Amino acid sequence: MAGKKELGYRLFALNYRIASHFSVRGDSVFSVMTHDASETGNVRTMERYAAEHGVFCFTHYGREQKDGLSSGNPGKILDFFFRKPWQMARARYILMDNEFLPLSYLRVRRETKVVQLWHGTGTIKKFGQDVNEGRLKELERRANENIDLLPVSHEKWRSIYAGAFGIPESKVCVTGLPRTDALLRAAREDTEGARGRVLAYLKGQQAALPASIRSFYLYAPTFRDDETAAPRLHLDLGKLTALLPESMTIFVRLHPEVAKRWREQKVGDTEGAAKADGRILDVSAYPSLTDLFLASDGLITDFSSIMYDYAVLGKPVFFAADDMEHFLKEDRGVYLPYGEDLPGLICHDEKELAEAIAGETAGAASGSAKEETTLTSQAKREAFLEANYAFLDGNACARIWEWMRR
Repeated sequence: MAGKKELGYRLFALNYRIASHFSVRGDSVFSVMTHDASETGNVRTMERYAAEHGVFCFTHYGREQKDGLSSGNPGKILDFFFRKPWQMARARYILMDNEFLPLSYLRVRRETKVVQLWHGTGTIKKFGQDVNEGRLKELERRANENIDLLPVSHEKWRSIYAGAFGIPESKVCVTGLPRTDALLRAAREDTEGARGRVLAYLKGQQAALPASIRSFYLYAPTFRDDETAAPRLHLDLGKLTALLPESMTIFVRLHPEVAKRWREQKVGDTEGAAKADGRILDVSAYPSLTDLFLASDGLITDFSSIMYDYAVLGKPVFFAADDMEHFLKEDRGVYLPYGEDLPGLICHDEKELAEAIAGETAGAASGSAKEETTLTSQAKREAFLEANYAFLDGNACARIWEWMRR
């Protein structure tokens, strides 16, 4: 299979080189969105800004095309190997939110600028060149040689991202990210609309919300690499909701594979979840993560980079997992000491988590969660933002665009 993929990459590269004999098409953009094609994702947000400043031609390669290619769809195959190289070769700009391995077999023409708008604002887990091995690592390294600009949110991430992508630090620029612009704008303009859309979606899924519900907490754990074959939850949601006031419910946002097994009642405390009676709601398939951010009153996570974006909203964040020690030692490894730079409290079990949520709701930490730190949760969030964002002014797109137009 790996051999077939690389043969496909070579065919893509060959057709790119043929198409490169034709001129670049003005201010055109080719976008790779295999991670986040939502309207508030990095690429879509940057595209909107470019459209407001004269770009008129946008072509895309996204998850739908990628899935069609993997499934052997004849139309998608022809499109990928013959049409997409032509579109990419004639683009003035290439925007990406993920790796695109066909680039490992070609050198992007000098007239085109490649901007890697990586989907993670920050990261706890190591990734890319820091963890991959063998042929994959080599292909990624070669593909990343085409990158002209890699925007990050803060100076602390420059060396980390340069190492993860295997590129010089000079190509990593502290501009902020488009999705932060989009999130800040949505928080100002669309909080109530977002909650309405999420609740309408749940109603459409025939999820009965108890009349007593007043607040929602988003549970969004990371995907464990060593659980690919048998994923599981690391939080007993049934037990948690039993400890929380009846006015609170949990939005559950899981990795697609984990979500599928959870719906099939193959992971998690399904008996406890059933007893929760409408207080545990699956939003894993909901298309907009930003809507879920705005609709929720707090975030529960573990090692997911989702915390970097959520912290911008100033809402409480809680960290809970039963495998923290194992994960930090046995998984990919981490870049920064876990626990020293978090925007919220670490809770070691469902009881501590329920106490922390109750304490936050009451306006102060309480119980054992209070002993975690001498800082208030608000102060932790403020310190986290200062340590991870050089800009929160909503002008990241403008700074990236200025660089692109040089």
